Amino acid sequence: MKSRGFTLVEVAVSVAIISVIFSFALNETTSHFTRGRDSKRKTEFSNIQVPLEQYYDKTGCYPASLDCGQPLVANGKMLIAEIPCDPKTGTSYYYESDGTSCSPWYKIYTNLEFDSDKSIADIGCQEGCG
Repeated sequence: MKSRGFTLVEVAVSVAIISVIFSFALNETTSHFTRGRDSKRKTEFSNIQVPLEQYYDKTGCYPASLDCGQPLVANGKMLIAEIPCDPKTGTSYYYESDGTSCSPWYKIYTNLEFDSDKSIADIGCQEGCG
């Protein structure tokens, strides 16, 4: 009498093959999400640069701080309705100024998730910046 079921070895091999395929698909999907968030961060940095320069033109200095989700207003004029937040954490980007109420400079930092991003090497932050 022959059994019509699968052997334990056949089931184990099938599960192993499916697991390998799933892990490759998951890794590729995760990479796309990571790169997408990094791309959004870069775009947001570009988009915030113009309002910050407008703020400087109107006030002669850069703001002392930037809080995500808040507007940037200079002399009663709204320059940007909402300062962008990090797409993964929802927190503010790291904003640095000289600490005075009228800073002559600013720096904005973020943590790119894709460690091999070309931008990291281009600006010399392989060991981290900020």
